[in-house]
Amino acid sequence: MPLLFDDNKEIAQKTLNILKKDPLFVFEKRDSFNNSNRISGGFYNECSYFNKIFNPERIESLSKSLKNIPAQRFKKYMHQLAELPGVDFLDHKLIFSGDKSSIYTEFKKLRRSVTAKNYPKQGFISPSYRCNLDCAYCFSKDMLKKFNEDMTIENYKLYIKKLKKDFDVQEIGFFGGEPTYFPKLIEFIEEAENEALYCNLASNGIIDSKTWGDIVARNSIRMITLHIEDDDFYREKKIIETLLSNISSALKLGRQIIFRFNISKENIDWNFLKKYIDLVPKFRFSFALPFPSVRGDNTFIELNDMGKYGATIISMIDYISHNCSNYEIVLAKPIPLCVFTEYEYDQILNNIKYKNICEIDKNNNTNNLMINPDGSYQPCVALNSDKFIYNDFLKTESLSSNYHLNINRVLKTPIMEKCNLCYLFTIGACQGACYAYGA
Repeated sequence: MPLLFDDNKEIAQKTLNILKKDPLFVFEKRDSFNNSNRISGGFYNECSYFNKIFNPERIESLSKSLKNIPAQRFKKYMHQLAELPGVDFLDHKLIFSGDKSSIYTEFKKLRRSVTAKNYPKQGFISPSYRCNLDCAYCFSKDMLKKFNEDMTIENYKLYIKKLKKDFDVQEIGFFGGEPTYFPKLIEFIEEAENEALYCNLASNGIIDSKTWGDIVARNSIRMITLHIEDDDFYREKKIIETLLSNISSALKLGRQIIFRFNISKENIDWNFLKKYIDLVPKFRFSFALPFPSVRGDNTFIELNDMGKYGATIISMIDYISHNCSNYEIVLAKPIPLCVFTEYEYDQILNNIKYKNICEIDKNNNTNNLMINPDGSYQPCVALNSDKFIYNDFLKTESLSSNYHLNINRVLKTPIMEKCNLCYLFTIGACQGACYAYGA
């Protein structure tokens, strides 16, 4: 393999662009994964076309090529290298041995800064699990039964002060339920502003225009994730009109909009997206296959049925790419790589942001921390069974110690039995599916 970098800027940039598209560099390695657990052979047949991509000899070859770059030239491109997510797959001992050993400390600092940038510290608040809709796939169906009292403003003030002081959060995300349906949301936003915190919302966007306008007019609101449905879901035309009107008012105020859609059926007429695409200069679209609630009362996609949705995902990509010149598509929840055909995987890799490893263990297991209405807390919205919920956020001294054993157990436990035989799981390139399936 030729050297990956060269003094020629054009060649170096071309190499970096290739690396960014390379499947090796698409996946985040689990922070807690131990390479000593790697097994030889046992590569699951359904994933055979990944064998070449993630072959250990190929990874070693890349590492050795990086090692051979002279220190001065390596340092020149180190910032760009630090931005590549999959660089942690490479053997750092090989890369930084010899004359580049003094650069390793600097590189580690760069990687930490990149991680901090890509995973900014934020705290998620669910002030209420009440909602003005009743979506069949919603994970919160169980949560309203468990937490039927709303969060008080007095306790909320204490929660955000602790989030800022102890965990250095910069932003508060409001979840639910439907946060705009919560009557004291503006008061909650004002308190976040008093603590110099930014805010974001996960909303269905169909609250009345006056309430919506008052909320999104707050200068602290940076981003709104709008959960949208196809037209058949909305029983009345005026509901869609309200939604479109609310989107327009948020855009006029400069708020970033990310559209979120849960794929819960195989055959979808994507034409309903056109009206949303036409509203925004850059269409940001996040999708997922619904995961099970604690008791499985919601409508979710069974693990064994996930393979049926590859063609649906491709049809979505095709529709968006043909109707939007400036778009970004993100897979919000991991899907097992083995459910895709080689063609589907190639299309997905080239057209969407696909991370098949959950970031739950980032920031010492607090990256997706959710505080419930009663002050109990959980590691993310998906892990909401009793064994993951701790009772009093205000009294806890170390979230990491509480979650260390539980989270590590989940990270290292195959969600499907066949994952035990899969090379992708053993190297940390695939976790199987959302951890809710195995929790």
